[in-house]
Amino acid sequence: MAPRLLNILAANKTVLIYSGKLDFICNYIGGRAWTRNLQWSGQASFNNAQPNSWDITLKNGTRYHAGTSKIFQNFAWLEVEGAGHMV
Repeated sequence: MAPRLLNILAANKTVLIYSGKLDFICNYIGGRAWTRNLQWSGQASFNNAQPNSWDITLKNGTRYHAGTSKIFQNFAWLEVEGAGHMV
């Protein structure tokens, strides 16, 4: 998929790659590695971007840590807490 993804990034389309942290089929460690190793014009800046906490607020006002993201320009990587393959 990387060659297709490179064309999409070059066309300045928004790309989100995600993985559940409990996924044993397509694990987040591998996903994190291939997004880090993807060779595109923003690779170095993406790799240097700081991870962000992805939090949601429930109706009762409670904040919940749902995952961690890394974003640079139109490319984002998201690790979803408590989710498996069907995230």
